[in-house]
Amino acid sequence: MENTASNLVFDITLATAGQILLAVTLIFSRSSSPVSHKFLAAVLLTLLVLIARPVVDVYAPAGRVLSLLLMLPALLSLGPLLWFYIASLTSEKPWQWQNKNFRHFALAIIGAVCALLTGLLPDEIKIPLLTNGTGDMSGYVGALMIAVFTLVMGWIAQSGYYLVRIVKRLKRYRQTLKQQFANNENRELHWITLLMGGLGVAWVLAALSVITDNLYLDAVLSREGGAWMVWALVWLLSAWGLWQRPGFEGHYLAPQEVITPVLATENAAKYQRSSLGDEQSKRIADKLENAMRDDKLYLDSDISLTRLAKHIGVTPNYLSQTLNETLGQTFFDYINRWRIDAAKPLILANQQSVLDVALSVGFNARSSFYKAFKLHTGMTPGEYRDHKPDERIV
Repeated sequence: MENTASNLVFDITLATAGQILLAVTLIFSRSSSPVSHKFLAAVLLTLLVLIARPVVDVYAPAGRVLSLLLMLPALLSLGPLLWFYIASLTSEKPWQWQNKNFRHFALAIIGAVCALLTGLLPDEIKIPLLTNGTGDMSGYVGALMIAVFTLVMGWIAQSGYYLVRIVKRLKRYRQTLKQQFANNENRELHWITLLMGGLGVAWVLAALSVITDNLYLDAVLSREGGAWMVWALVWLLSAWGLWQRPGFEGHYLAPQEVITPVLATENAAKYQRSSLGDEQSKRIADKLENAMRDDKLYLDSDISLTRLAKHIGVTPNYLSQTLNETLGQTFFDYINRWRIDAAKPLILANQQSVLDVALSVGFNARSSFYKAFKLHTGMTPGEYRDHKPDERIV
């Protein structure tokens, strides 16, 4: 039974490793991969180091000790690498590496030093220590193992920190999208929210496993269960990550165009008003309404805050402030309100499919049209048509 379980873990790990190597190969075979894909490759390769032991034991037993030594720095690098992957995907400007970012890898560097010191131990001490956790723990070796255990506990805290930071980053990013774009189907990164949920579960289980292992209790998660979980997370990360482009790619903002996300319900005094006064804001609102009514800019599925601001001759910051303060809406909601108003008579006419109506008024997908229509009318398109028979166009 134990041998069968070990074989299953090996098979799952081998499949996961193959998936990682294929994804990394595809990333580096592309001539124009964004920097986010480089971080994706780094995350996947780090995961490969962490799961490689069953495969190394079978195909490269001589590398078993090295594989075990690399696990600690890899474990401590995973959180920062995942953070930089998300940061580069959600950046409003072309993402560039800065030297200050090295501080995120402080624990990983300390882990690498501990791994190096462990690797320098004599084989008769090192091998039992790495493979079975046994041997003489007094003096220098004991101090080294205490440092390693402390780093593992530090990894638990580090992982929680980056999970919270990524969730906050995604929330801010989605608020910014609504200030800049009217169609966000391929930008909102909902699959990463699912990934973060899976990683959160894995983090809790790993933390419990560290505790139970040191208290000599039964494992919280079986090796097979852990292998399946890693396989699922790697599949999600590689399958979606390979096609995901940075959200602002092609629409990167100049420094003066970066908008601070603001909720319409927040106190106006908290918004960065610059020198925009009430009269000027009202004039901008009037110009905006006229442009939307006369030029029907909402029909452009690729309309953005920057493009609309240029069309009416104001700065993106001023336009964003006018939308939030004077009109009480985000750019996303404002454009989609015009689109829904344009769609209503077409829905009542019942001469086009819902998808055709959605595309004709500027939406990119049927699902986003349904969501916006329900938000603005309280009904689905079908319900709206059935509830307003007297308004149908004959």
